Amino acid sequence: MGRTRQRFYFGILAVMLAALAGTGLGKSRDAGRLLRYPDITRGKIVFTYEDDLWLVPETGGTASRLTDFPGVERFAKFSPDGKWIAFTGSYDGGNDVYVMPSDGGVPVRLTYHPAADAVLGWTPDSRFVLFRSRRTMKPGLYKVALSGGYPIRLPVDRVRYASLSPDGRQIAFNRFDSDRMNWKGYKGGAQQDVWVGNLQTENFRRITHWPGYDIFPMWVKNAVYFTSDRKDGRMNLYRYSPAAQKFDRLTYFKNWDVEFPSYGNGKIVYGCKGYLWTFNLSTRENQKLDIRIPSDRWRVRNSFVDPADYVQDVTLSAKGDTAVVQARGDIYLLSTQKSRAVNLTNTSGSREIFPSLSPDGKRLAFFSDKSGDYELYITRTEPNQPWRQITAHSKTYYYHLKWSPDGKKILFGDKRFITYYADIDTRNVTEVDRCLYQKDNEIYWEISDYDWSPDSKWITYSKTNQNLNSSIYIYNLKSKQRIRLTGDRYDDFSPAFDRAGKYLYFLSNRHFEPQLDPFMDNNVNVHMTQLMVVQLQSGEKPPFEEDAEENSKTEKIDVNRIDLKGLSDRIYTAPVAAGTYKSLQAAKGKIFFLSRKNFGFPGIEEFFYPKTVTFYTLKRFNFKTKRTKSVISGIGSYAISSDGGRASYLSGKTAGVISTDDESFVGEGLLDWNGLKQSVHFSEEYHQIYWEAWRQIRDFFYDPHLHGKNWKAIGQKYAALIPYVGTRADLNYLLGQMIGELTASHEYIVGRGGPKRESYERISVGLLGADLVPDFKAGAYRFAHILKGSHWKSGTQNPLLAPNVQVKEGDYLLAIDGKRISPKENVFKYLQDKAGTDIQITVNSTPDMKTARTYRIRTLYSDYRIRYYEWVEKNYRYVKTKTKGRVGYIHLSDMDRKGLEQFEQGFRAERYRDGLIIDVRNNGGGFVNWFIIDKLERKLMFLTQTRDFHPMYYPHGVHPGPMVVLCNSGTGSDGEVFSENFKDQKLGLVIGTRTWGGLIGIINMIPLVDGGMITQSNVGFANLQGQWVVENHGVDPDIYIEKTPKDFLTGRDPQLDEAIDVLLKELKTNPPPKLTAPPFPKN
Repeated sequence: MGRTRQRFYFGILAVMLAALAGTGLGKSRDAGRLLRYPDITRGKIVFTYEDDLWLVPETGGTASRLTDFPGVERFAKFSPDGKWIAFTGSYDGGNDVYVMPSDGGVPVRLTYHPAADAVLGWTPDSRFVLFRSRRTMKPGLYKVALSGGYPIRLPVDRVRYASLSPDGRQIAFNRFDSDRMNWKGYKGGAQQDVWVGNLQTENFRRITHWPGYDIFPMWVKNAVYFTSDRKDGRMNLYRYSPAAQKFDRLTYFKNWDVEFPSYGNGKIVYGCKGYLWTFNLSTRENQKLDIRIPSDRWRVRNSFVDPADYVQDVTLSAKGDTAVVQARGDIYLLSTQKSRAVNLTNTSGSREIFPSLSPDGKRLAFFSDKSGDYELYITRTEPNQPWRQITAHSKTYYYHLKWSPDGKKILFGDKRFITYYADIDTRNVTEVDRCLYQKDNEIYWEISDYDWSPDSKWITYSKTNQNLNSSIYIYNLKSKQRIRLTGDRYDDFSPAFDRAGKYLYFLSNRHFEPQLDPFMDNNVNVHMTQLMVVQLQSGEKPPFEEDAEENSKTEKIDVNRIDLKGLSDRIYTAPVAAGTYKSLQAAKGKIFFLSRKNFGFPGIEEFFYPKTVTFYTLKRFNFKTKRTKSVISGIGSYAISSDGGRASYLSGKTAGVISTDDESFVGEGLLDWNGLKQSVHFSEEYHQIYWEAWRQIRDFFYDPHLHGKNWKAIGQKYAALIPYVGTRADLNYLLGQMIGELTASHEYIVGRGGPKRESYERISVGLLGADLVPDFKAGAYRFAHILKGSHWKSGTQNPLLAPNVQVKEGDYLLAIDGKRISPKENVFKYLQDKAGTDIQITVNSTPDMKTARTYRIRTLYSDYRIRYYEWVEKNYRYVKTKTKGRVGYIHLSDMDRKGLEQFEQGFRAERYRDGLIIDVRNNGGGFVNWFIIDKLERKLMFLTQTRDFHPMYYPHGVHPGPMVVLCNSGTGSDGEVFSENFKDQKLGLVIGTRTWGGLIGIINMIPLVDGGMITQSNVGFANLQGQWVVENHGVDPDIYIEKTPKDFLTGRDPQLDEAIDVLLKELKTNPPPKLTAPPFPKN
């Protein structure tokens, strides 16, 4: 009996353990993986897991949690004496330096600046914490005293990782930050070499020259240890001996990378395979640590979220009485007339997208990835109904479902721009057509331009031609015949059938009315889109003649008939003013479309989340009255009911349903969730996010062979770590490791959607627009430098330069809001919770409060734009002075809206100078490079002479003299295209260093289930000789000039000096043509 009962209990235990293992919880309860940012000292290791700090013996064992805050604590470093741990924490919303006792305790905040501070180590005497911070234009190295006070910047130009020598006089460091890019095997211009330097003599030299990664330098005795991928393409530990000038390999991992190494007391601790390891420098013993994590894992437990915060799509039932909502991966039915909300799918481990109700409202169609790929499913609209799978083995990404009016078929598209329809009963899927060209102005990779005829016998859609104009097609389901309705002379798109079967509507960019800018340098076509109407039956009067409607009533017409003969000749323009329109939908007697003031300049918000922008207006054209009215403004997307009486809308995070009869406003008709919350199992959701990200790369990466990588094996390799994911940050790290295997640029991760209880107060810190230094002798802070901003240029106004504020460099800052400030304290401590607010400052030319002056100023959230403005103006004045005004200077910060603005302003001002420097150093990229190249390519044809005036160039917008471009490792993406294009067009020399090397562009953004996203490198660039260009190498300058750490410290800019010298020499031998008119003719 006892044995039987014992076997019974063991059986139950086995079942429970198997169940836990199946969910991944059995592993993740105790086993320690995904442990990051470790440090080691005197028998102890500190590391980050679940965004908290943990402590464990250096031999492994059970770890104890040191911090338990909803924010992130990382980059922990023991002090050399073993008494303290410094780390970066987000207790007050920023990323600041904190210290605590090495066995745990209350953290003490040491830094207060709004820029992020990343702890890097300590000084050897344990008195100061070293950290990296971008308080100026480049990330610099600072030290802050253990006792607090104002941080001191060390004499190094820029830093990613750093380590001091044992005597504290020398430093080993990395300058660039390419390791943050999810890019294994990187070999572009920003490769990370190890530099060493003397902090007293300020002399520096590079000690590694490998074209890949040499990072995480650790100065130990007389050697520098670091990680490198110089063998096998994997990061391993190496040792460099300066005396012998020799490199020794210390570890030999071939499938996983050595990460986050840190030295302490004879050992290096590091991460690999998700585990922590130690390497003994004396014995060269490599040991994997078994660490138990006794965590309650509350961040991955079930939580309830508000689905209204995660709405990604809203459609309507035929009558508009039900809204169909896609939110956080589930599908909801919300009554628009009474408080009723139902979650129809209720899944955390899978995601359902693009829901669509059948015409009778009894069935719901949607795509779900519960099988491992998105497939089409049908279910009843009552809760807890089974799903019927329609497609199988798809291995693609689908878009936009549209039921046939008879409810028997459903239309959809996929990422290859194939349009399909499926027969609901037979499950047969038919390919209608495929488009092989994608428009250059596609903001996101999506197909939705299709519609059904009222009798369900025809499909209409648009298809892009080689000239990137789209044509309208119709397709007959019975004959399988495709008929091209419009040619390729105009861009025709967004077709929709009239619900009565008489017309086909579409939008067309065929209204050309060029507009000039005020300088007459450019022209642009605005308000190009017209509403077009196709009369489907022959023998009818044109649709907009006065008696067209009356005529149609007196004769019986087969509304299901399409007369193909002469169909293309029966296209008419609707009486709607040309505009900028998209997303046409038709109802009975009404046509709806989105309108905006002009095409504008697509911004980040439109690129990343196009459905939730806030600058479109929904318009309604009434066929009978021939009038157009606004329905609602400030939205990004919409859907209408079949009768056209109601419309759903999305505007940012706001979603609602309104009547289309009268004009409404955002905020009206809000969706009524009736208090419904969504249950999210984060462990299941993270699993879904991981594999969806994996599929997005599989489906959208520009190379279908994924750079020759075994993508399935890579996915499975890192998926083994999913059970150990404790936070969204852990998942982001894991995603970065996976996509980094592609060795490709532009693979970025944006993480969102953690548990609501992770939220915490974020306290801002204001800035004054100056560099301050503590003057201990005077007992006050002194204004060492006041940033030179601009009174008129937005974002560059410095409050200290206001006319009513009299503050000079050298003056003392004595008090803020009446509180006296000691130089022993951190001045930014007094600016907490004061960003963008009015404060009172007390200043004086002497440290005397009696004669001090007080002013009220408004603090800054950031001073970066002022610093950038000051840097550009300094370069501009330097070039002007050195060349006596002969050479112009323009800096372009990106190849986007801001960079184009900078070029337009600068080129107009500088184009008549003899020479021109175009500086694209640290240009962040974009897409407008050819707009700029077009102007630089312009050639001087004539000069023009009018009486009483100086001669002028013709055309006016031309620079006829020599030009050079400055580039560096920070020149990226479209900035690199510009540099390469400048070279190829032989417009001048390119000077500087090799550029970043990232040229596989992005044109696709698909939000993940929690609102985060990953980018996929969609567009590769090749030259006409059949070679892929720039990617993972960069643009080689014609003249290589490096700006060294020493140059930074001395204030020299050898790249700019070289550009000036090159142009002045060129102007001596090849001056621009003189503006001298010939003698007038004598006839």
